[in-house]
Amino acid sequence: MHSMERIQSFIPEKMYYGFISIFTLVFLNIFVLSSCSYFGCYDVTFSNMMRMNLVCNACTDISYHFQNHQIKLYMFIGGYLLKRVNEVIDQQIKNISPSKNWE
Repeated sequence: MHSMERIQSFIPEKMYYGFISIFTLVFLNIFVLSSCSYFGCYDVTFSNMMRMNLVCNACTDISYHFQNHQIKLYMFIGGYLLKRVNEVIDQQIKNISPSKNWE
């Protein structure tokens, strides 16, 4: 537990919670995909084609919801990174602006 507090002190809080959510989604996704594979949901059988297996229907539904959450999370990360890059570029432009030297 002490090591987690040390790691958390080195990483900014927003990034720490972002990484936790990404890793949670990845590990849950791996668990669901391996469980669905174990139950034979990816096999081409008559019951799977006719959607008669309720476990496989649940696997499909859960995978769909995980995919939606992952897409939202990736879009948030992309937007956040673009915002930070824009702030860095704006700061650099203000630092080398000719109007700054004329004052």
